[in-house]
Amino acid sequence: MVIKQLVKIDINKNDILILLILLLILIFKIIYVGHFGLVPDEAYYWEWSREIAFGYYDHPPFIAWLIFLSREIFGDTLLGVRALTVVCSFFSYFILYLLAKKYLKNILSFIFLIILSNFIILFGIGSLLATPDIPLVLFWSLSILMGYNAIFNNSKISWILLGISCGLGLLSKYTFVLFFISLLIFILFSKEHKKFINNFYLYFSVIIAFVVFLPNIIWNYNNNWCAFKFQLSHGISKNIFFNINTLGDFLAGQIGVLSIFPFILLFIAIIHFLKRNMHPDILYLISFCMVPFFFFLLASLQKKVEANWPACAYISGLLITAVYFEKQKCLNNKKIMFFSFFTLIVSFVVTAIIYVHIIKPFLPLDPKNDPTFQTRGWKTFAEDINKIRAKVDPLYDIPICTNRYQDISLISFYLSDHPKGFALNAYSRSNQFSIWENRKPKENSNIFFIHPISDKNLDLILSKCFYKQELLQTITFKNIKKEKKLWGFYSCIIK
Repeated sequence: MVIKQLVKIDINKNDILILLILLLILIFKIIYVGHFGLVPDEAYYWEWSREIAFGYYDHPPFIAWLIFLSREIFGDTLLGVRALTVVCSFFSYFILYLLAKKYLKNILSFIFLIILSNFIILFGIGSLLATPDIPLVLFWSLSILMGYNAIFNNSKISWILLGISCGLGLLSKYTFVLFFISLLIFILFSKEHKKFINNFYLYFSVIIAFVVFLPNIIWNYNNNWCAFKFQLSHGISKNIFFNINTLGDFLAGQIGVLSIFPFILLFIAIIHFLKRNMHPDILYLISFCMVPFFFFLLASLQKKVEANWPACAYISGLLITAVYFEKQKCLNNKKIMFFSFFTLIVSFVVTAIIYVHIIKPFLPLDPKNDPTFQTRGWKTFAEDINKIRAKVDPLYDIPICTNRYQDISLISFYLSDHPKGFALNAYSRSNQFSIWENRKPKENSNIFFIHPISDKNLDLILSKCFYKQELLQTITFKNIKKEKKLWGFYSCIIK
């Protein structure tokens, strides 16, 4: 009864149809995610989930908590890493549908929205991976819905739920702070809603969000504000000059993760509404789309911005596109209808091709341009490492390490005993392994070091980090494209 009051819907046959579509997609993804290897960041977050805390060097803790709970159910498996993040994606789509019920009426418009949101590359592929973007998108979607109920439906309890959702969003990814900026800009630019700037419940909601987020602030305080410092240095450049190349890379990246036709359709829809005297509820959606987009666009003028960073912008962006689609359908605009359905079909086909390529690579892509390349070969590589360990350390007592945190995370995941190894981080950036005291071996202790022999810094790393080292064996890392890379398995005494 409470949920029904909050979302203000009556269940009908359209709801059942959309829910059925989403459940079928969920079942497919649950089956699918166990059939391709982890990307390095997923393995890194898996390592976090084995050391539960209120914060980590790179991000807030929510992704680690999700993986921890998933592992409790499915173990240290591919499904164990990804199961609950896939479920989170399902709820994100369902919340988007609940929000869409405030704007759309035609069942074809709902289906258009659900299919498009599931098959643009950003969400169609991104929703398969266990990354902080998954809970970020979930709580961004929920916060937009709760904000709508609070502002447009005058729901007092929605302000409280908005605060909780925003706090959890901040615990997912620090860029959630852009939600508050988006909401503030909407209130300031909407004549009908400027009154909310003095609304008690708005500030009470912010206080609730702060309280929910407080454990991460305390964790940062106890760890020299390392996560805040890292994100500030990671996302903001000290360069005072504009870089047109990185701006071009950003725009190309957005076109890439959306695909060219959904990007064009979204652009057309936003221009359409900006040219008109927008109803406040459309301005509401545009605020949550344009603020994060332009924030990262401006950031890209100074440094490289990853293509997935503005992901939250496209939650309301997709709904804007669906609203535009429905309006043009009512006007019988055949050109837009044709382009919209063409966009839907192309998005589906492109994402389906990528799904197949992930499992059975067939696209003639250079490894540098193939993101799926980094997921392959690690299981076999770990099996070869296990054979060496079984010979020289049958009890698996000696810890293992690599120089890069990505390598040790992937190796540890695929090794049969999932050892808690460590990363040296020589000549590379600091990360969570830099602050884990329990992951640092004692001086003069014996460890196994695994590293590519072709690395030009290998001798420097060996001399910097070890008193003694002995190459026990070489291992050939083989990927599915039959390219080979030689790694060394060293027995070392650490400094």
